[in-house]
Amino acid sequence: MQDFKGMAFLKKRHKKLDKLNYKLETIQEILILGGALIEL
Repeated sequence: MQDFKGMAFLKKRHKKLDKLNYKLETIQEILILGGALIEL
C-alpha cells in the first residue's frame, strides 16, 4: 500500500514537471520564432 501511495505521489509530481517543461518549451519556441522574425 505504501508503495502505491509513493507511485501516485510521483505521478502527480511528474504531471507538474510535464506542465513546467511544456511551458519552457513553448517559451523557447516563441523566442526562436521571435529571433527569426527580427533577423528578417
